[in-house]
Amino acid sequence: MSGRKAGRREHYVQITRTVYDSYAFRTLPPSALKLWIDMRTNYVGNNNGNISATLSRLRERGWNSSETLANAIRVLLTRGLVRQTRIGKRGSTHTCSLFSFTDAPTSDNAKLGIKGGKATMEFAQWVDGKSFARPEEHGRQKIAASKIDESRSDNQSGTASKVEHRPPQTASKIEASTAVDVLNSSNIH
Repeated sequence: MSGRKAGRREHYVQITRTVYDSYAFRTLPPSALKLWIDMRTNYVGNNNGNISATLSRLRERGWNSSETLANAIRVLLTRGLVRQTRIGKRGSTHTCSLFSFTDAPTSDNAKLGIKGGKATMEFAQWVDGKSFARPEEHGRQKIAASKIDESRSDNQSGTASKVEHRPPQTASKIEASTAVDVLNSSNIH
């Protein structure tokens, strides 16, 4: 069995071609890409919607800054790659926020109050300046879309052909300074 115990299957992280080729995914800032992969390692097929992204859990994966983590979560929410299924709460009944990947069906979990549903694939329609983050009644904060995404350089030195990162929309329809509602980073634990 070449080093593996009989009956034990190797776990792997799946990135579908639809996600991988999407503008939302291929232009992710490095910290958001790392977070997506780190979160995806916890997805086992029947727990979508019950994926956490806490600093205490992610420290072993190299995460040290709550601000960097909160910004990466915001980017994933804004681009529609994940959606929040439970808002975390501080205090004596501390609970962490939970997330689901939008490219897979969300698993129903009555115990956690997570309603199941089909894959929404929101990331496929994402363009600069658009937000799929769903503001909740509590913890809303207005921030400029230009501050959500880190600036990216389209320079690709040393390549024979340049990859075009712009989707087929005109820039006049998209304003980088459009305010979007996102969850306050204090609610993302």
